Amino acid sequence: MNFNRIFFTASAFVLSAAALAAVTPEEYYQQGCDFYAKGNMVEARKAFEASARGGNAMSQVCFANFLKKEGKLKDAIKWLEKAVAEKHPVAMRALGNIYSRQEEFRDFKKAVKYYQMAVDHGNVEAMYSLANCYFHGAGVTQDKSKGVVLLHRAAEKNLAVAQYILGTLYEKGDGVIKDAKKAVEWYSRAADNGHLPAFLPLSAAYFNGDGVKQDLVKAMELLRIAVAQGDANSIAELNAYKIFNVNEKTEAVKFVYVPQNIGKDGKDKMPKMEFRKDGKLILSIEAKVQNLCFVEEIRADKKNNKMRLTFTPFNFDGKEFDWRIKLLDLKGDGDFRYLIIADYHTGTAEGDMKGYVVDVKDNFKHIATIPVGEAFDLPYTNPKLIFDR
Repeated sequence: MNFNRIFFTASAFVLSAAALAAVTPEEYYQQGCDFYAKGNMVEARKAFEASARGGNAMSQVCFANFLKKEGKLKDAIKWLEKAVAEKHPVAMRALGNIYSRQEEFRDFKKAVKYYQMAVDHGNVEAMYSLANCYFHGAGVTQDKSKGVVLLHRAAEKNLAVAQYILGTLYEKGDGVIKDAKKAVEWYSRAADNGHLPAFLPLSAAYFNGDGVKQDLVKAMELLRIAVAQGDANSIAELNAYKIFNVNEKTEAVKFVYVPQNIGKDGKDKMPKMEFRKDGKLILSIEAKVQNLCFVEEIRADKKNNKMRLTFTPFNFDGKEFDWRIKLLDLKGDGDFRYLIIADYHTGTAEGDMKGYVVDVKDNFKHIATIPVGEAFDLPYTNPKLIFDR
């Protein structure tokens, strides 16, 4: 028997076991982060648990999050309490969230206790959460002034949601003296931080000149940013009715997209757009190629000496749609009064596709037809030239 071989094999086993045991809680935590980033939740959970059992407070929070998602709230609370004992502010706020949001464990006084602990340790999100408690009297005597102070602390530390809420408070005069300029200031800071709900009220402020110099171009830019974001699409379209052209005679105009269908003669009929004012048809545009869409943007392509059209194909199946969010400022004078309706089909020869320019302030007059290529480029260096044809 080769005892030397047995000895060295056993030694290798001991060494490998020792090496395994030498992995620190911090290293397990890093492994958990790496697995999480790669989307491997099974291995991330294992690594965070190993790190948590080794005493790493951040891993205890991460492991508690896994337990919470699994519906094991009691176990999650135990691990968060361990992290709180290590004075971890994220764990403090997480416990506050459980006691304020989870019906089974709801206890607003406990929530306030943990939020306050987190605030005392500088947690910005907890400042917002605690402000909410003070504002609504949840677990504490209602005190809007304290809530506003906490919101200001969080907002000054660049928490976008706190900046947005401050904007709404100053706009309405809720808990503060009504101040349109301050409302715009906080809405602007929230928008700069990408907080989507801030774009719509900020757009309205620029359109109406409330707290800021009226700027219709800026108003439209902000609204379009909001519309471009998926979840805000319907909200933005609804607000478009309130924001744009509400005092115009064109207010009563309705747009309907009539989808492609088969006529009585059995032949395909092209889709068309109908604009109706007070129930009467004032403009109808029928597709000549295959489909119709609104051009949403015109951008200069100086390199190729052209203007590029950006558009989105759609089919609303006969439902009404707010055309106002598609208005364009073609002359660069801040007057959003034009629509361009493009007739397109992928693969159609250049020159066969047309763009119909409509002036909504001139009773939806069709003022020009412009040729567009497959890439939807306008062969003009200045879009104003389309009016000189």
